Amino acid sequence: MFLRFKIFFISLILSTAALCQSQSSFNSDNIHWSAWGYHNTGLHNQLGFRTVMERAIPETLADNTRPLPNARINLSDLSFYENIFAVNNNATSEGRGFYTNIPTDWLYLLTGGYYNVFYASRAADTTNQYVVLKEGEGWNSRFGVVKTINGKEYLSSGSNIDDINKILLRGPNYYQHKTYELFNQISSDQIINYKIQFEIKPGEPVIAEGSSPNLPMVACSVLYKVHIKEPQPEDRVYTLESRVKTYNELTASNNIIEFNYKYNLSGLAYTIVPPNDPTPYGTEYVINWLGNYEILAHKIELWDVAVWQQRKIDFFPVYIGKVNEYLGKFQAATGSRFYNNLRGWLSLNEPHTVDLLRPFRFVDSLCKYQFNTRPMFTQWYPN
Repeated sequence: MFLRFKIFFISLILSTAALCQSQSSFNSDNIHWSAWGYHNTGLHNQLGFRTVMERAIPETLADNTRPLPNARINLSDLSFYENIFAVNNNATSEGRGFYTNIPTDWLYLLTGGYYNVFYASRAADTTNQYVVLKEGEGWNSRFGVVKTINGKEYLSSGSNIDDINKILLRGPNYYQHKTYELFNQISSDQIINYKIQFEIKPGEPVIAEGSSPNLPMVACSVLYKVHIKEPQPEDRVYTLESRVKTYNELTASNNIIEFNYKYNLSGLAYTIVPPNDPTPYGTEYVINWLGNYEILAHKIELWDVAVWQQRKIDFFPVYIGKVNEYLGKFQAATGSRFYNNLRGWLSLNEPHTVDLLRPFRFVDSLCKYQFNTRPMFTQWYPN
């Protein structure tokens, strides 16, 4: 634990020094640190502390259903520090603040949502080392061909009947959160409801097979592969959800195969990855070609329902309004002093999955281009 904090402490100081070097006297030769939490401003000033990491509270609310203990407006106290990192994490996955006597932290909230997209055509690039999809069941079974149609790239199954019932795409075999990680949740074990879309375009009929628009042509699945130790070591593969579509069904749905999936933890073994084992464990999306018609896969897109869909997709203008109202509370309370000394807002801490990276980048870009405020910061898990 001490080593983890030490690594985080050093990393944060170095990155912060670079950020603030041209804005204040905070630099690598003159660094002071204050405690995380409530503090004695007078004592810290005497000791020479110039940087503070603490929750910034612009107002207190009358609702004491679940109050934050000892909550008080503290922006004036924080403004004495040259570098303020606002550790504001009052949110739940539904967008309600857990502590009811202080405002919901809307910037922090959206960084706890999940979103990702994987493009099928990139699976053909065998030199790509990123978390991406892969072709086929193995190197000897790759049969996809990249095609460009109206400016969009697709991975085509072709029409060779020898490839029927083979896997066109699979992957990325990565770690995905099963429950929300947002701090201050009412229920810390709330299972995430994911929505996934496979964008697949029907192609030419496989004439030799006697194609019919009512016969299955593609199957899309979400798998979860784990290794367990007891009662004896073995690999297990769970099918979380799967759909089979015909030509007519795929055309009627605008080339989108959509469904929801969850990790029902009570029925799934805990993920254990053996050391130095190259076996692809974790979450895997699979596209099987069933013949009948050529299929052209463009992308796989996924997000969580409670945060990314409800706040970003369905009610994005409402979200923008909530953030503007939230930030206005800080500007109105202290004028420019707090904002001048503010260096960043806390995002979700210790992100463990790549599904969080796009939400992080999105919220950070909003801070810069939409809200004209300081960027987000986080703590990276050292191991």
